[in-house]
Amino acid sequence: MQSAREYISTHELKSELTKAVQECVDKRSPRPLSTIAALLTPAPQVAPAPAGRQRFFIGGNWKCAGSRASIVALVEELNGIASQIPSDVEVVIFPSMLHLDLVSRTLHPPFVVGAQNCGDVGPLGDYTGCVTARMLADYRVSWVLLGHSDRRNMLGESSKLIADKCAAALKE
Repeated sequence: MQSAREYISTHELKSELTKAVQECVDKRSPRPLSTIAALLTPAPQVAPAPAGRQRFFIGGNWKCAGSRASIVALVEELNGIASQIPSDVEVVIFPSMLHLDLVSRTLHPPFVVGAQNCGDVGPLGDYTGCVTARMLADYRVSWVLLGHSDRRNMLGESSKLIADKCAAALKE
């Protein structure tokens, strides 16, 4: 079991990495993404999680940002630091739906790609513009970001709708 100091140190690492990746996505970063690799090296007092323990999770939501060229460049930078991700850290990238296939095909492990949303409608049907959980599963997308404050605040998504989306995603 981690001591409080080890937990805080690990928590700070995850927070700093998450912030740095988001800054790069938002183009506010004062440093290139490749220098973020230094953040992935745990401090000496932080030991990897023992077998059977949960892994740390870092999610990078790219929101509705990026051109094809900027996405390709960012994926190349991430691939350049892929070998430096500790084995007890899972990093899931959530590109826009338009870029999901491109990122899925080009991003190297241990990075994983997730979708930013899915519909709560049936598996297939006349739902123009909707992407269902079954469609995501068909593309081997195993993560989906649901209940985000952007969608709640700007689109009025309710807790009931989000619960229905979660149920649909978990079925797949």
